[in-house]
Amino acid sequence: MFQGNSTYPAYALNARGGVIAEGTYVGVRIPAFETVIPALELLYSYSWQVDPYPRDPMHFCEEQNVELMRLDSWLSYVGRTPEISGGRNQLWKYTPALIFLLLEEFELDFQDIDLSVGQGGLQDIQGLAANLMDFLANEELSDAEQLYILVALLRTAKVCQCIRAGPGTKDAEDILFKDVQVHLV
Repeated sequence: MFQGNSTYPAYALNARGGVIAEGTYVGVRIPAFETVIPALELLYSYSWQVDPYPRDPMHFCEEQNVELMRLDSWLSYVGRTPEISGGRNQLWKYTPALIFLLLEEFELDFQDIDLSVGQGGLQDIQGLAANLMDFLANEELSDAEQLYILVALLRTAKVCQCIRAGPGTKDAEDILFKDVQVHLV
């Protein structure tokens, strides 16, 4: 479509060169990467995420979209590093399939996880994270590739949170099922 190059996924390597939002990025050194990579900055702390008192999702919609854009930028930037773009598992191409596999493999774990602070949500999350890491290690992903996949999975979860907390999506669902152009993008 754009000189024969892939346009999906939107991050990392595509015909448009990926997406990196403008701004200042704090760099961190992680042993799995040869170069300094941007720090991953999330919008809210763990305690905010598991707070039992509901917040108005429409009030935080813009901030959550900015958080998603920052995650996209991180994935795009880190996706260009030799460890990811030249890695043995070709994650720039297979990340969506691997995320789908993780969601399918751990579907019940994700559904049953208790996020409340009072009920030990942190321990549940840490246990699930350990199981995910074991699974990724069994898939023979390098440490850098494992981190990349975890951030892509986090982005997927954040998108789901936005959809679940946002306004009704029936109209969007109808468009997705009926509009052929949407499937081509």
